Amino acid sequence: MSKKTYQGMLALHSWGEADDILFLSSIADPLAKELSWMCGENVTVRYWIVDNKCTRDEAVEAAMLIVMGAIDVDIYSRYSEMTGYLWTNEDLNVGGHDLLEELKSNVGKWLIMEVELPEIEAVDAR
Repeated sequence: MSKKTYQGMLALHSWGEADDILFLSSIADPLAKELSWMCGENVTVRYWIVDNKCTRDEAVEAAMLIVMGAIDVDIYSRYSEMTGYLWTNEDLNVGGHDLLEELKSNVGKWLIMEVELPEIEAVDAR
């Protein structure tokens, strides 16, 4: 399994012409943009949200939420030929759960998120 870990404080910032876009303090791009690499993949996502910065072990002791399933992630802006910028959409759905909405409801808290992508074994075609 290939695993990436993201840690940082959840925050809402402006991005381009959009307001209230979800960011992680350790990443310059919006979280949805950072996670776009897993779009269309079948991944396992584990995340812990706690009030203050802590280690993974401390977060596991405090609380654990496990979400598994296919990922649907995207960030894009909507424009009109008449008025220009309208709004920016952020999507981050894992296994049918709106992960982005869950994370946005915890702005100001510390997030530790592990994303695992199973390695596909080669099939012997003999």
